Amino acid sequence: MPGSFKCGPCPNGYTGNGITCLDVDECAIDNGGCSLIPKVNCINTEGSYHCGNCPEGWLGDGHICIPAPSNDCSSENICHPKAKCEYISDTVVCTCPVGLSGHGFGENGCKSEIATHPCENHECKNNGTCEVNGEGTRCICPEGYMGATCEKNDACHPNPCSNGGSCKLAPKNKYRCACQRGTTGKNCEIQREICGSVLRQETGEVIYPPEGGNYENRERCAWIIRTTTNKILNITFSKFDLQTSLDCSKDFLQIHDGRSLSAQLVGRFCGSDLPRGGTIITSHQEVFFWFRTDNETTSTGFKFSWVSQPHTCGGQFELGMGNSDVIKSPGYPGKTPINRECEWELEANFGYRFVLRFYEINLGGDSNCTQDTLKIYDSDRLVKTFCESEKPAPFYTSSNIISIHFHTDAFREDSSFQLHYEVIPSSPNCGGIFTEPRATIGGHINAEICLYLIQQPPGTKIKLEILNYNLLDSDDCDLQKVEIFNGKTDEYPLEKRICGDFKSVSPIISEGNYLLIRYEYAVVGLKIDTLSFEARYSRICEDKFFGPDDGIFMTPNYPNPYFDHMTCTYDIYGPLGSVIHIKFADFQISESVPTLLDEDGHNVKLKQLNDSDVDENLNFVEVYLSKISKRRFYKNATPEPLVSSQNHLRIIFKTAENSRRARGLKIEYSFETVRCGGIFTESRNSYESNEKLSDVSYCEWIIEAPENKHISLTLTYTPPQNANNFSLSLHSKLPDTKDEKLLASYSQNIYLNEVFHTSVLTIKSVNGLTNSSDYFPAYISFNYTLVDSAENCGGNFSTRFGVLTSPGWPMPYGNDLDCVWIIMAPLGHTIELVPKEFGLEQVSTVCDDDFLEIRNGMFSNSPLIGQYCGVKIPDRIPSFTNVLYIRFVSDWYISDKGFNIVWQQTSTGCGGKLDSFSGSIHSPHNAEISGEVVCSWSITVSPGSVINLNLTSNNPSALCRQNSLTIYDGPLTNSPTLKLNCTNFGDVLTLQSTSNKVHVRYSADGDGLKFVLNYVTNCNVIINSLQGIIESPNFPENYPYDLKCAWELRGGRKMSLLFSHLDVEGSKLDCAYDYIEVVDMRNDEVLSTQHLCSIPTSTITNSGSHLILKFFSDGSFSKKGFHAEFKVVGCGGHLTDNNGRIDTPNAPYSVDIDCRWYIEVPSDRQIVLNINSVQFGSSKHCDSDYVIISESYNALEFNKQCERSIKPLIFTSFANRLFIHFHTSERREQKFLKASYFTKKADCGGTYHGGSNTISSPNYPHDQLKNIECVWYITVDDGKNILYGLNGYNVTSSLNCTSASITISEELNGVWTPKKPICGDSEYVSSMDLYNLWFSVGNQISITVKTDVNSTAMFAFSYYEECHVTLTDTSGVLSSISSKYCKWVIVATEECDGKPLHSLKIYDDSKTLLHNFCEEHTSHVIASSNLTIQAQFINFRASYSTIQTSCGGVITSLRGTLASPYYPSTYPSNVECVWDIRASKGNFIEINFVNLDMAESDRCNNDFLELRTTIRGKILATLCGKNMPTAPIVVLENIWIKFRSVEGSSGNGFKLTWNYGTSHKIEEEALKLLRDDKRIETMVEFWVFQWNSTQSKLNVSIFSMDPALSYTCAIDEPCSETLLLTQAWDTKKWHIEHSHRLKNDASDLYNLESGVWAQKTWQNDFAT
Repeated sequence: MPGSFKCGPCPNGYTGNGITCLDVDECAIDNGGCSLIPKVNCINTEGSYHCGNCPEGWLGDGHICIPAPSNDCSSENICHPKAKCEYISDTVVCTCPVGLSGHGFGENGCKSEIATHPCENHECKNNGTCEVNGEGTRCICPEGYMGATCEKNDACHPNPCSNGGSCKLAPKNKYRCACQRGTTGKNCEIQREICGSVLRQETGEVIYPPEGGNYENRERCAWIIRTTTNKILNITFSKFDLQTSLDCSKDFLQIHDGRSLSAQLVGRFCGSDLPRGGTIITSHQEVFFWFRTDNETTSTGFKFSWVSQPHTCGGQFELGMGNSDVIKSPGYPGKTPINRECEWELEANFGYRFVLRFYEINLGGDSNCTQDTLKIYDSDRLVKTFCESEKPAPFYTSSNIISIHFHTDAFREDSSFQLHYEVIPSSPNCGGIFTEPRATIGGHINAEICLYLIQQPPGTKIKLEILNYNLLDSDDCDLQKVEIFNGKTDEYPLEKRICGDFKSVSPIISEGNYLLIRYEYAVVGLKIDTLSFEARYSRICEDKFFGPDDGIFMTPNYPNPYFDHMTCTYDIYGPLGSVIHIKFADFQISESVPTLLDEDGHNVKLKQLNDSDVDENLNFVEVYLSKISKRRFYKNATPEPLVSSQNHLRIIFKTAENSRRARGLKIEYSFETVRCGGIFTESRNSYESNEKLSDVSYCEWIIEAPENKHISLTLTYTPPQNANNFSLSLHSKLPDTKDEKLLASYSQNIYLNEVFHTSVLTIKSVNGLTNSSDYFPAYISFNYTLVDSAENCGGNFSTRFGVLTSPGWPMPYGNDLDCVWIIMAPLGHTIELVPKEFGLEQVSTVCDDDFLEIRNGMFSNSPLIGQYCGVKIPDRIPSFTNVLYIRFVSDWYISDKGFNIVWQQTSTGCGGKLDSFSGSIHSPHNAEISGEVVCSWSITVSPGSVINLNLTSNNPSALCRQNSLTIYDGPLTNSPTLKLNCTNFGDVLTLQSTSNKVHVRYSADGDGLKFVLNYVTNCNVIINSLQGIIESPNFPENYPYDLKCAWELRGGRKMSLLFSHLDVEGSKLDCAYDYIEVVDMRNDEVLSTQHLCSIPTSTITNSGSHLILKFFSDGSFSKKGFHAEFKVVGCGGHLTDNNGRIDTPNAPYSVDIDCRWYIEVPSDRQIVLNINSVQFGSSKHCDSDYVIISESYNALEFNKQCERSIKPLIFTSFANRLFIHFHTSERREQKFLKASYFTKKADCGGTYHGGSNTISSPNYPHDQLKNIECVWYITVDDGKNILYGLNGYNVTSSLNCTSASITISEELNGVWTPKKPICGDSEYVSSMDLYNLWFSVGNQISITVKTDVNSTAMFAFSYYEECHVTLTDTSGVLSSISSKYCKWVIVATEECDGKPLHSLKIYDDSKTLLHNFCEEHTSHVIASSNLTIQAQFINFRASYSTIQTSCGGVITSLRGTLASPYYPSTYPSNVECVWDIRASKGNFIEINFVNLDMAESDRCNNDFLELRTTIRGKILATLCGKNMPTAPIVVLENIWIKFRSVEGSSGNGFKLTWNYGTSHKIEEEALKLLRDDKRIETMVEFWVFQWNSTQSKLNVSIFSMDPALSYTCAIDEPCSETLLLTQAWDTKKWHIEHSHRLKNDASDLYNLESGVWAQKTWQNDFAT
């Protein structure tokens, strides 16, 4: 406008008059239009805003969020494209499909598995069986079916034959009917009349003619007599009279051994002689009689009877070398009867085999072997099957046992055979009888079956160890295998079957004195070129004896000489609470002395030896009185009587050669009752501490269950009040391991009722106050039952981890099961299930047959996580709450393999300190977090070790790109970072620290990334330090199992190693379990090894080039471990004096040594080193003989000398440190070093304090510094700072100033922060016109000048002491002088992005900067437990909360705040949380609501908050919507709170507070005991009681842990200095005043003899 102007309106998102426009905070009103239920974060931006993502389980753009139709997250591209992505308890779980395996996250999360079994894709119908046939598969069809998949009926199915005829298959699917007597035709459809009969009887008689007289002419009669299958006929003739003829061609009776004329002819008979003398025994179950007469003379006929008897065919024969004979079929050369099962079993001695020669095999079978067969078994393996006529070549067996099975079917008699057998020696390495006391079996075997029988003397057993095997692998080990049977044949129990690649196998102990090893190889024709298997056996004996009765036992063969090379183990178990006394009634062993020599060739006496040095060929007796106490006896002298520590004692008798034919041992044992501890082996038992466990330092109860049994335990534990040194812990051994694991540890009252899936459960009670005069009673009671694993169905668990298996695992589960398990974790913890094996019946897709149901909560109607069947289940299942409800149901029909699921408790939260041997860090996965998340973790492992880390993420590229995860190689954020190799991340990124400490920092917004960082202690380290500390992992806690640690000490040639602590499993004699090895090395050669399990009496030093400290632990018991200190001695060391001498040892022959000296003096001094004399022999060997001078270890060499120096050498250090390394080989020549050093004021570098000064490089600006490093330190008083700057400099330029540089650093709070290095040049200016003028933030700075050999530098620098300081310390001293103007700013003046701005900074407890808000910030900050907030020149408002928002748990604190999950954000849908708040006896809990905003529903049927007195107690309130109680809710001692939300519902939730209440009525019978809460340290307590009974007197009894403080007093009687009982104006009220004076250990109990009305208040006693 002319002469003026007009501003238009402000743009959208701004407000103002156009001249000035300010940003509108759209998020300030109604959350900016972003969703409120569920609440989505509204993010204000300049001129606009945007909404965050909808939380997990909801869909939408952030403005509107609707419940997701399922928990599917496939659209978010988190998992592998083929993996199933689902939210379980607000956690992303990726599960790879069948055929793929892996963690499931990202493109590489799933990988192909090994190919499945070929038959899995070949389905045989009609109950056909699939078998692998070469490279393909085929179906073996049952009778009546045919086709590739058994899908067709054959010609005989159904049966086409009539009148009971039998159908028999013919080629090309044709059939033939075998008709019954009296029928004929193709299908037996025609009936006819015949002479004779078929008699189906086991006994009977035939008389012909039946009417008497003579028979007729032209008779044609046939009789068939048939008895029961597998029986034969014994026929007896009592009369026989037929016409006589020369060849019986006229009248005759013809008999056939079989069913027809085609059967084997027994004979044709006539005349009057009885056939075959009157008795004929058939080989068939049938006999055929054919009677024929001519037309001439007749006679009176015949009479015979028959009986049936068992069929005998085959037999058992034990044969020796060279034995031979013939085997033939029944009735040979005739045909064998139908339905015959003949079996011949031939057995030769082990180490021999058979050769079979076949004379004739004439079988009427077919190629499918469905009719008559002849089968040859080599041991129990079928090796030959004959179905048709043939004449095979001779056959050689592999084993010493052969079985010949001849079978005829029910259709026709058309088979016979004859063969010859002979016993011959077996092939090499195949089989034999082993009677030696110990031997190795196996090797390279090229045979199909080998049997090895191990036989030992009666009374002994066999211990078998599998050393190695390399066998073919298959599902059923059917290609190649080794089987071990607990007896002399393979009919005894199978102990183990192995195949495939070698895996460690537990030793096998025989039940008796026999073991059979069977080797089988089924791939015919393929030769083996590798070791098949190798096993070692030894002779042992073992027995167990149980009290309470006394007893006596002897060693095997007593009183005759005991057997050689035998190890006997005897376990004696006494009653619970007893110890065992043993007495050697007879003790006679063959004495043998170790044949070891010392360095001088003299015999070493036994007492000078460690057990590990003792020759193996010794006879001795060991008695284990406890796990760590053992006695060993070598001499042939009766030991003194011994007593065990518990109710278990073990005796080991180890024999070598019994050269003196000694008798052995005869031992008497008895029992004595003691106080606590013991071992339980009964199926059920109980224990109760009848006496108080006050003066017993340690009690251990062990419950042992046999295989396939679990332990059901009910336990009650009451520790002493205020005795923090008492604890109770539970330990177990998990299935398939021998590791002892800590299950739980308790220091407070506990009641347990759980089933433990373990065979060994240990209960340990520890009292750390046994030396105290105070009396602290403790109480423990428990009872247990051993339950069958197959019957174990359901239970409650509260330990840290465990294993959940289906009943009967690993066998299939049973039918009609309904099992419920409840797993509960403590407050602030959740639970994670990890399925290892899973397979349930699945007929339908809805899992309504057999299923596993998992719910978030403890009830059957708690929110459902999932219902699983078949083989599909997520790889891990996390809970949202601290309880999981698991239900397993099976129907009445089909069962499957079941499940094996590992579960563990996990911590919730962000950040923390980790110091265990191994652990993991998970990124926060809270779906409702908005704003920034900053977490800091500190990882510290034992000194001397380093840390291995494995990082996995669902999005590695984003994790690298966003730089949200930083891992520092040290304890602080100024430590170097471990670089993430983002270019080659792969599935897992592996990192390793350089020390025993790592700091991890994660910062991200609410949509942050998912990652898992696993760490483990690496105790295999090379240490180059001159001195330091090495500790066993976890020291001073118990070390882990199965450790193999090795620390190489290479700081110097001569090292000393001193142990201050050493406590490992095992005795001091044998070091048989856990131990230390100290190895003295010369390069790669081992000079000596010390085996330690107790503290050495002197310091250990080496004579070689370096020391290796090794530590080994086994898989069972563990202890505290060790603490050791090392340093360089004698030759080398850390020198800090201003002058000193350096001399090599053994001069002038200082050969084969490696010496390292590190000289370090004050920073304002330089070191002058005089090498007075150095000698390296006559020749140059710079690779093995040399002296090196450098600034520090691995730094650039100043000088290397490897020959004799005639003149003295002088070196001056550039800075205040110098490193001398002297090394010589073992070649004997004159080699030595003689040197000395002194210090002088540094020409370069130094320390300056206070005032003002100008510092310059020497002779500036004329001389240049070259190849140096100089440091100047400047310090002023506390409360002052430094004004400083450069006057001028000339530094060789290089990229990033790497060749030469000037670096200025400032110190604040112990952290040195360097500025950017300076190089190049400038002109000189006066001190009043400095370049780059700075004020230091603290009272210390340093100037460091570095140059290499090709670079130079010089400079001038001025500084002034000032008192214009910004102070951040919480306290300090300020001082000034009159000539200076000082100004101190106590409020922090921080910088933001290098410029002074208004800012807000937040630090954690390690002074790590978490947030730097310069202009704007998000609304929520999530961090670790401690925060420091610094504000500069801003107005801000913030709220903080330490409320309990974890989902469920038991709470026992005095007061606190409780809120719904994610409060104040919206709570998640479909969750259930249960809290149980408990107060001490006699105290009230008072609940006050701060906020309530939940979804409204009719009668609160959807989302609700329920309060009860107990889980099944009175309902106090059921709340929903926004109507919260106006008055406090008060209840005595306990309140139970349940929060529940339904699917698709949400709200802001609730917030309440609780504290101990006052002025509440107690019913008379309700209060008998009032407990003072021991957590209140300093107080004056007042109780006001109203007595509601008619009694006229009230006595109060005070019971204290200190008997001197226990008393009883009446009204108006002072009991002590701290208690007064007075009567108030109301006659029914009394006041009890009890004053504590900082008595942290007091925990008094107030016992009121009648019901009272009580008021209890507290006030702090500040006078103390």
